[in-house]
Amino acid sequence: MKPEKKTETIAAAFAAALAEMPSPALDKVNTAFGRFKYASLGSFLETCRPHLARFGLALASDFEPMPDGNLMCWTVIRDASGETIRLAPVPVRVDLAKPQATGSAMTYARRYSLSAALGVVGDEDDDGNATNEPKPQRQVSMPQAHAATAPKPQAKPAAKPVEPVTLDDGWERVTVEKVETKDGQSAKGPWRLYSVFTTGGERFSTFSATHGGRALELVGVEADVLVKESGRGIELLDIRGAKSHAKPVAKEDDDVEIPF
Repeated sequence: MKPEKKTETIAAAFAAALAEMPSPALDKVNTAFGRFKYASLGSFLETCRPHLARFGLALASDFEPMPDGNLMCWTVIRDASGETIRLAPVPVRVDLAKPQATGSAMTYARRYSLSAALGVVGDEDDDGNATNEPKPQRQVSMPQAHAATAPKPQAKPAAKPVEPVTLDDGWERVTVEKVETKDGQSAKGPWRLYSVFTTGGERFSTFSATHGGRALELVGVEADVLVKESGRGIELLDIRGAKSHAKPVAKEDDDVEIPF
């Protein structure tokens, strides 16, 4: 058994490092939920490593497989003697068949585990708006109403919105512009929210990995969607490729940030 003194030493050194630990610079912008700023993983590491090193501490991230096939991320603090402290477990959902998306998810988990372990702030305070998921507004078809509510252009005029085409069976035909994800944890386990953005300015949300994965495969082309409006916004009930288009190659973002 390792002597208790070693554990007390690393704990004391870590406490001293935390006493002078500043919050990292908010160097990125999240466009999915209100364009708020957040600190990238690089900003976290650049800020915290020098302060930990002053007290003889090193930093690492440790991933452990979970029974459901996903991963648990830990922040690991280590001293020169080899003693370690493991802190702030964050679960992350992964799909090994999609290595790019898996890498993005692991980056997300490392950021949030670091933020919790070091007790520093890595996101702007949005007053809970990202968690509450405000209801999206559908496009107004009347030109005069749209002109009254549209934001003033900054550098160049905004593109004219593309209205969805309503099909006979209740489906709508849209063009998928991008898909962004947000991961979280509830009493029932980890979850992932998929936000599907169209060129018409609408956003459809779904917690279904099947529908979200299919939406990722349809980025940049037309798709048929079945949606409904609810208290949580516009829910994506189903999505399929438009019959006039072949199935495209999947496209995924490197670092989707949702207020993780």
